[in-house]
Amino acid sequence: MATFADMATLLLAFFIMLLSFSSIQESKFQDAISSLQGALGVMQHPPSVIKMPETILPQPDDELEDIFVEIQEMQIELTEEGLADQLEVTLEKDGIALRMKAPFLFAPANAELLGDSLPLLDKIAGILSGVPNAVRIEGHTDNVPISNDEFPSNWELSSSRAMAVLRRFLDGSIAPTRLSAVGYGEHRPRADNATEDGRDENRRVEIFVEYKNTQAIAGSPAVTGPTTEVSDGR
Repeated sequence: MATFADMATLLLAFFIMLLSFSSIQESKFQDAISSLQGALGVMQHPPSVIKMPETILPQPDDELEDIFVEIQEMQIELTEEGLADQLEVTLEKDGIALRMKAPFLFAPANAELLGDSLPLLDKIAGILSGVPNAVRIEGHTDNVPISNDEFPSNWELSSSRAMAVLRRFLDGSIAPTRLSAVGYGEHRPRADNATEDGRDENRRVEIFVEYKNTQAIAGSPAVTGPTTEVSDGR
């Protein structure tokens, strides 16, 4: 046993001396490893992580978050009154959208606000009067043609309805420089006009409370009051 132990000790010392005299070149070592990996079908580089483009979500300011909460509370009240389907609230890329069906606001082929809709519009105006954000009102119709002395086409009808809501908001103490109205007629439908339900969905007024970074500066000299647009949908 003593002789074997001495031999093992000498062999260990011998290999330690060989290792100390040798020099390993890192580049050649890596080349050898890469060649071996290629021969075995192993990827030479670790798989890279594919970075998906970040989705840009709207970041409403604190005031609009408070408005959103108040409007949701108002929706709860409408539900209790059986009017939940008359107001839809969504968060869009450019602001908060409030959609109201035209039959709740106006009689057919008419742009005069119905009395039952005034309390709801006044409540919305009261909520929006507390923030400086721009408010854009859009009028939409279905594709059923209209032609009379007052409204030669759906464009005039939709823009007149948007203006009727705008005038009501003016009475609600919303600054004129914050308001604008536009009529799109039948050219921006949300549903298929081939069905009655679809046409009912398309007859609507939309109120957008825009984020501050998408609105014109209130009080700018170029803005002299409420503006009205008649769009051809292009």
